[in-house]
Amino acid sequence: MACTISAGYQEPSCSQPTSGTSRTEIWLFNTDEIASYTETSPGEIDSFTLDTSNSNAYRLSIKKKSGRLYQEKQEDDGGGISYTQGFEFTIAQTDTAARNFVDSLNGVSLTVVVKRNDGTYDVIGLDEGVELMTMTESTASGELGYNCALVGEEYAYVTKKFWDTDAATTLTTLDSYIA
Repeated sequence: MACTISAGYQEPSCSQPTSGTSRTEIWLFNTDEIASYTETSPGEIDSFTLDTSNSNAYRLSIKKKSGRLYQEKQEDDGGGISYTQGFEFTIAQTDTAARNFVDSLNGVSLTVVVKRNDGTYDVIGLDEGVELMTMTESTASGELGYNCALVGEEYAYVTKKFWDTDAATTLTTLDSYIA
């Protein structure tokens, strides 16, 4: 039986601490609920088709500038190439809702769409999914919250982009998948 997340996480409007907690958002999909996607050109996705009307994406509010998207190339002794894809982020809150949300990520295979500073959107875990590999709770000033890493290994391709016509349409399309 596949694990699934059932809700996103949005920071409460009065979060603590009061400084350094501006937000950015990412979109999480249960990989098992993506029936298909449309690749309009090599490496560019413009839509997902979800399995059922009960399948949704979930928006996750993270601490601004805490997101780090990466991919690492690995080459084996036979010359084969694969990539590790990952996304590290911080939820700048330590309340029960934040803790429960992070706990709900355990064992879930996720496809993640991340908006980059240049206005493009990267997709990681597209076919195989990424999983929560580490979670550290911090109470240090400026680091308050849950520091998480979603990682997937041995992909045969680099990260893909999500883009639907223009920036406004892309955002509207992503938000249309939200529960």
